Amino acid sequence: MESKVGEVLYEHPAVLEAAVIGVPDPSREETVKAFIVLKPEYRGKVTAEEIVKFCRERLAAYKVPRIIEFRDELPKSAVGEILRRVLKERSEEKVINVSQNYLPNIIILNLSAALAAEFAMYPK
Repeated sequence: MESKVGEVLYEHPAVLEAAVIGVPDPSREETVKAFIVLKPEYRGKVTAEEIVKFCRERLAAYKVPRIIEFRDELPKSAVGEILRRVLKERSEEKVINVSQNYLPNIIILNLSAALAAEFAMYPK
């Protein structure tokens, strides 16, 4: 799947380099994430929505990237191959960091809302 998605991304006139990985998704096992380096003349002019629309016209729905990350460069090996493994590891670290940083706040906010609703039932 990744190679077909990558081929389609490279067909876009603004894409200089692209890499595709699967990342964990709560509603399904995995979702498609694309890392894209834009050609200099397109930087700041092309949006993630445009890339997704382009892919929707050329790929089956389940292959369309749900997450687009624009980068200035992609990690490469000594021979110039894109290191998808490094991208995947960094993406997994972000998921862990986001969960650790924001999950407690979400729980606290939900608890606060529940407590506020509970106290609202009692007369002052």
